[in-house]
Amino acid sequence: MDPPRGGSEYDESSRSSSSSSGRRGRKRSRSRRRQHHRRHRSSKSRLSRLEYAFEKISKEVSEMHAHFISNRESHDGDAVPGIISSDLESTCSRVEQGVVTGEQSVGKNIELKFETTLKNETTRSSEAHLELLNKLQHFDSPDWHQVRFSDAQKLYNSTPGFVELESNDLIKSFDRTRALQISERSIAAITHALIIQYDSLKEGLNMLVSWLNDQAEITADAICDKINEIFTNEESTYLKVNLHILQMICGRRADIIQQRRDAILTCVPNLFTRESLRKIPPTNEHLFNEVQLSELISKHGGLFKVFSHPKSTQ
Repeated sequence: MDPPRGGSEYDESSRSSSSSSGRRGRKRSRSRRRQHHRRHRSSKSRLSRLEYAFEKISKEVSEMHAHFISNRESHDGDAVPGIISSDLESTCSRVEQGVVTGEQSVGKNIELKFETTLKNETTRSSEAHLELLNKLQHFDSPDWHQVRFSDAQKLYNSTPGFVELESNDLIKSFDRTRALQISERSIAAITHALIIQYDSLKEGLNMLVSWLNDQAEITADAICDKINEIFTNEESTYLKVNLHILQMICGRRADIIQQRRDAILTCVPNLFTRESLRKIPPTNEHLFNEVQLSELISKHGGLFKVFSHPKSTQ
């Protein structure tokens, strides 16, 4: 009895599908094997090239080493064999010339500054400047405290700007810096005087240049006379401002020195001794003349007989 027709068609289609799947599987397998062989051949090819390059480099290095040994023994200065590549030959040449060594460069070394500095000491004043300072400040003289600054300062204090700044009304009751205000007033006046000095110097130089342009013949004596006329004449603004600046600076310093001395003398309970110490003038190095101070303290029984430490306030 013949099988049903529908079943036969199903079996044929199944066999056809299985056959197609088998063929595709065999194709993929063959493709993978071919790819594997190609990669293997490529790897072998790369390995062969690397081995060849390594062998060539090893050979060149060996010959270069043999050449160096030969040069060291014979000192004949023969050239490097031609088999060595141009790069290696250049390197060998530089080595023989002392440009490059195996470890370090030969020639000048770079030196970097690596150090510490010491604290700068105050420079010693010149004798000429000290002599002038003693004259201006009247050091070691009983009149040293008569160098005043207030009269000259009044000439250069002006508002606004060239006086001490005022406290704002809202915070004025909290301002307790009277001593600083006095110092600021002096500095403001000196600043104003320096500005006027600058203007007068510029004006004087312009006058000198204008005068030189008008002269047909110029001599050194004529120039000197003109400079004295412009800058050192008693009516010269430049000269007046210079003297006022010196008066303000030296007078202000004398006032500060006196305040420092008075603060120290508050530690002397004996009023007679205190007045005796006050008469000792300052020098250009100390608040009190060193010799006179030592003699007076010795005369009154020593340091702790004359001075007492102020009581600390809790």
